[in-house]
Amino acid sequence: MINYHAINLAPYLVIERHLPQNRSDSHWKLPLAVLSIVLTYLVGGAIIVGLSRVLDFSN
Repeated sequence: MINYHAINLAPYLVIERHLPQNRSDSHWKLPLAVLSIVLTYLVGGAIIVGLSRVLDFSN
């Protein structure tokens, strides 16, 4: 997870001053972001495991 935050920090700092000041404070942004990251890792892992079994790379 640290890598995820590290690759997002530099681009954010570059464009931070160009972002509008009056951004909405939605209560769903953080839970949706965390859920999407977890789901992305789970789906990606399932794809990798599935492909390794199909291609007979598993132990």
